[in-house]
Amino acid sequence: EDKKAISRAERLFEKIKADPNLKLDLAAHHGLLLNYSVRGISPKARRLLQAILDSETLKPNRNTFTMVIDSYSRSSSTANAGEKAEELLDQMRQLHAAGNTNVEPDNVCYASVIRCKQASTSKPINELTEFDKLQLMRELQIENWPFQ
Repeated sequence: EDKKAISRAERLFEKIKADPNLKLDLAAHHGLLLNYSVRGISPKARRLLQAILDSETLKPNRNTFTMVIDSYSRSSSTANAGEKAEELLDQMRQLHAAGNTNVEPDNVCYASVIRCKQASTSKPINELTEFDKLQLMRELQIENWPFQ
């Protein structure tokens, strides 16, 4: 069923892309990106993010990046999910420093990065010690723990 949903979403995306009377805006990209994200299809999510970054008309926002980061935590292959999530977090910070105010990481984004970092370990987030939390916060350069 999931494969059918992805296939339908991709076909619709390509149909819109091929129609000269229609325009693929960021919302259309987010629709496909969300399909990839919730199913953990991180390679396709990452490629779609790159297409958005390469576009002359589209500007990603924090949701764009967070969906891709989230796809890594949901992927069946989480071995280097934390590393990939941190790379995207760094890219967000660089874009924000360059003037794209819409990509400033928020608590949802940081929580997604932490989930990615924990996905490859045997210790669930709710079992982290205060020291573990502080260590993660230091690594990610954040001041507040994003989970309540």
